Amino acid sequence: MLDGEAPHPLDPKGNYEGPTTLMTAHAAPPSDSADDSAASGSARAKRAFLMRKLHSLSGVVPVGAFLVEHLWTNATALRGPLAFEHAVAQIQALPGLWALEVFGIFLPLAFHAGYGVVLAFSTRPNGVTYPFARNWLYMLQRVTGFIALFFILGHLWEIRIQKWLFGMQTEAFFSTLATHLSDARFGAPWLAMAYLVGLLASVFHFTNGLWGFCASWGITVTRAAARRSRVRPSGRVSLLSRRVDHPLLRHGSSAGAHGRARRHAPRRDASVPAVTSFV
Repeated sequence: MLDGEAPHPLDPKGNYEGPTTLMTAHAAPPSDSADDSAASGSARAKRAFLMRKLHSLSGVVPVGAFLVEHLWTNATALRGPLAFEHAVAQIQALPGLWALEVFGIFLPLAFHAGYGVVLAFSTRPNGVTYPFARNWLYMLQRVTGFIALFFILGHLWEIRIQKWLFGMQTEAFFSTLATHLSDARFGAPWLAMAYLVGLLASVFHFTNGLWGFCASWGITVTRAAARRSRVRPSGRVSLLSRRVDHPLLRHGSSAGAHGRARRHAPRRDASVPAVTSFV
């Protein structure tokens, strides 16, 4: 023993007996397998944390930003086909458009959608057991995510796939969408109503997701800021949806009331837009 050092608790006489006594005083060191298991669990937790961060970020930039721009640009259809085609032509003239679409839109969108599906099936909603507002919004976020996903896939097939694989010209976008959304079956414009549901689901999914993004990235760190972030997205839903819901509802009600008569009526002038839609 060193001078002044207290005797070891297991040796009242103060005689240090070496490593054997110390080993009896402490638990056995962890095995290599336990260390590997802990390291593996830590790596999985870090990977899951990073994936959730990237998923949240991709939903705002660039996917969410593209949604806002897309709605705003395509609202020019309310001014007629010439304004709509001019807006589309400006986008088509952008340098490096293919790289922007692939790396700035489609790949982030595919990641956000794919990992969102994984999250949706790996968690259990508890809105029924704990009927708080945030729990119900969490459930609606997952439901609207699936609706938006199917809507986007259908829209891609309707426009983008037709352009890439079958040679559709950009000048045909307006007339194609106007024809599809003006079609009424059994007295109701089903495709127009599906567009309305898909658009509203996409807008809700984005604006409601902003709350989680702000909380996850430390933007709303105070209670007051969190309250403001809950209120403002609802206003954004109204603002963004206002650009698309009125023409759709107006046309849908007209088609529902006059579905049969329109089959025998002269074709509507294509210069008057019936709806606003995505490109």
